[in-house]
Amino acid sequence: MEKSSYTKRVLYVNLRSGQTKKELLADHLLETFVGGFGMNLRLAYEHIVPGIDPLSSENVIILGAGVLAGTIAPGSSRLVATTKFPQNNCIGCCNGSMSFAAWMKYAGYDHIVIEDKAKKPVYLYIDDDDVRLLDATDLWGRDIYQVSDILWHRHSHRSGVIAIGKAGENLLPISLALVDKLASLGKGGLAAVMGSKNLKAIMIKGSKGVNLANGTRFMKLISEFHRRIRNDPLHDKWVDQGLMMLWPDILRIGSPCRNWEEVYPRDIEDKIIGLETYLKKVKKTRIACPSCPYADKEIMQAREGKFKHLTLYASSWTMGNVNFGIQCMAGDYDQVMKIFEMVQRFGLSRHAVGHIVDYAAHLYEKGIINKQDTDGMELRRDFKTTEILINLMVSREGIGEVMGKGLKAFATKFGPDSSREIMVSKGLEITLDPRIRGLSPTEFEFIVDPKGDHSECGLPFKYASSDPFDKFIKGCERIGISVEEMKKISKSQDDINIGRLTRYTEDWVSILNCLGLCSRTPYVGFYSLDDLVVLLSSATGLDLNGKELLKVGERAWNVYKALNVREGFTRHDDTYPKKWLGPVIETDGREKWLHNRYTKKILRSQDLDNMLDDYYDERGWDKEKGIPMETKLRELSLEDIAHDLYH
Repeated sequence: MEKSSYTKRVLYVNLRSGQTKKELLADHLLETFVGGFGMNLRLAYEHIVPGIDPLSSENVIILGAGVLAGTIAPGSSRLVATTKFPQNNCIGCCNGSMSFAAWMKYAGYDHIVIEDKAKKPVYLYIDDDDVRLLDATDLWGRDIYQVSDILWHRHSHRSGVIAIGKAGENLLPISLALVDKLASLGKGGLAAVMGSKNLKAIMIKGSKGVNLANGTRFMKLISEFHRRIRNDPLHDKWVDQGLMMLWPDILRIGSPCRNWEEVYPRDIEDKIIGLETYLKKVKKTRIACPSCPYADKEIMQAREGKFKHLTLYASSWTMGNVNFGIQCMAGDYDQVMKIFEMVQRFGLSRHAVGHIVDYAAHLYEKGIINKQDTDGMELRRDFKTTEILINLMVSREGIGEVMGKGLKAFATKFGPDSSREIMVSKGLEITLDPRIRGLSPTEFEFIVDPKGDHSECGLPFKYASSDPFDKFIKGCERIGISVEEMKKISKSQDDINIGRLTRYTEDWVSILNCLGLCSRTPYVGFYSLDDLVVLLSSATGLDLNGKELLKVGERAWNVYKALNVREGFTRHDDTYPKKWLGPVIETDGREKWLHNRYTKKILRSQDLDNMLDDYYDERGWDKEKGIPMETKLRELSLEDIAHDLYH
């Protein structure tokens, strides 16, 4: 692999001493874990000490640029961050996009490992081999937009920036970072980990470019991808509307409100935050990540209202409008934008804020909390309440002190029965309601994901119960599911086993995250296993066949699980919210119950338990404990992990 998109270099930065070192990755590690997600997890197993406090100086932050980052492969901008998260004490991974991963490659690094704690606020500055810790005292207290703009003005706009806001500085578990002012990174408290280390931001640029093992073969496949893109009848609509082009489907499915007990009236939802409002009153310009031909990021600006001219940078209008327009009922579109902008500037999880404000209002309505708990404040679902509560959370004042720890912590303190009242898994807020949408691997993933998130592991192809069944079969074949494996997943359109299927969609997205490829819409259905084999080989010189590449995805996921088994997590923690088993009330009064999205079958508690059994069985894990068996770990060439867990 002399000529390769790998830099083979890991940069280690000690924040306390300021010392840095660069180490080469061995070829056998690259062949085993490939890069990105997989190599991050391998490094985490080596560097994260079991049982540490996530906010202690012992915790580390590991950044990984996908193998294809910096190339022109469509959607190859994904960055993986790995740490121990303070919201739930899980070791987890999160993905972000924009330019940072590409700049890592240009600077000459596949991975960056950040250790210890700085004595005072600093930002990490990287320009090729020039790696320095610079004073961030003047940046401390500033919001993410301000910090990003200052650093670009101070150094260069041709660079990537990861920054935290006041929420991270004040160590809120519901904090996250933003990449280039736009892309979120680190739901569950990555920003708090950075804040605990006095690390305000990371800025990176470079001039080394990216090599390819076989440029001719690589460009031939890229040309084919661009042919597919040109022939995509939805391409222009994606560029014009981004994720808002899905609005008719989003509206049809419906959005939960009032502590996930009702479906919000669709006519009001459409008027406040719908497609017409977006196009006429919100949209300013769209932004693409490097190498993305679809542009699903955007700059928005309010055209009228109280907050006229307010500018919002975010991944998508759809990303916050349901949280703030529906859950918080923050008012007209410009007020929704203002709340969204506050959350972005402070560096807060929008999911957490939406859930917490909604649940707090629910408890106040029920008389479970009162003005004595809120320092005389009435809790409502409206703009003013949401604005005040966000400021209280970020400042850790009054009732905001416990709110800023997350929905589970807030419900444990104030709720009558948090296990039945809230939508969380492993302490993280669940973002989708399978009673409305139906249960698929996307929603089931909240149960089995080691971090408690869905990891974008939904079906990597579009499929609905009304589609021809052969579309489902072809989609499974495209991601490498064999005929024998398919027999266990589905015998007919009326029999699709979500538990068994999820194992393969997880492994598929695991591979994409190793390569640094986007797994979000509109890339659903874009790549095949054969495509990935050729991309990897032509970029790096690694000649893995399809089965070997699938094994890489499976191996990475097993390391991910093993990291959290080492922290004490078992099947006992792979739980679903009890609220899933109750109804949500439609606008016409009908009850909607948990159901299989594809077969429409109503699901009960025993069905979910059976799905867990099937998932563990398909993974070759111990069904009673929900953990990888020693034989499986050894089969995946993870002998040291097998020894650690079983001897």
